[in-house]
Amino acid sequence: MRAVDIIRKKRQGGELSREEMVFLIRGYCATTIPDYQMSAFLMAVTFRGMSQGEMASMTEEMMRSGEVLDLGFLAGVKVDKHSTGGVGDKPLGCRRRAHCAHDCRPGFGPHGWNAGQARIHSRF
Repeated sequence: MRAVDIIRKKRQGGELSREEMVFLIRGYCATTIPDYQMSAFLMAVTFRGMSQGEMASMTEEMMRSGEVLDLGFLAGVKVDKHSTGGVGDKPLGCRRRAHCAHDCRPGFGPHGWNAGQARIHSRF
């Protein structure tokens, strides 16, 4: 399997298999697929979109690229808010109130209520 063939398939409107998506994500995390090829893939996705199956495969593989935490000890729905790096993070206070109103349990991540307790290291 080659990244260039997967990129071409997506650029031409094809649907990627789970195996192709796993190849891309694992290859990128292992640095065997360079940034410029991942950029080309993401541009193809921008123009062609992704099917539900492709999104599920990509999300699951990205999740597995780092440490997965078991949050089963927390009751209710669990949510996370990741920082984008500053400028767009101002609505955090509103999000916290919305989470409370819906009985969600935010708190893991750089700006969560328990900041610093859970860190997941991944290329993503």
